[in-house]
Amino acid sequence: MLIKSLKFPFILSLAFSGALLASHANAAYPSGTKADYGQAVPANTVDYTVKVNDATKWVNVNNGDTVRFDVNGKAFAWHFDIYGNEKIVKLSEIAPSGTDTGAVKIYVGPNPLYMN
Repeated sequence: MLIKSLKFPFILSLAFSGALLASHANAAYPSGTKADYGQAVPANTVDYTVKVNDATKWVNVNNGDTVRFDVNGKAFAWHFDIYGNEKIVKLSEIAPSGTDTGAVKIYVGPNPLYMN
């Protein structure tokens, strides 16, 4: 009788554990969206501002930086939180729609806080 009463809770805990692991695994890998690079944030939370104009070809930032981009007079802020150590991101992938970013690339270096 004891074995039968333990079966259901055991199976239920296995199902819950599997669902938990699956949700964690999905969060740990790139999703193919701009969320892979971080998130938009309020402009008053930035570490520094980068001005981008027609002559700008690339920008260097570090993972963990919060940057305000001033793109030809249009501004937005972004906190970089990427999967992995280094990444090249097109500015157009994180800029709000309607922002003319040209072909500017962002080179995201590793977060210096985590370097040995």
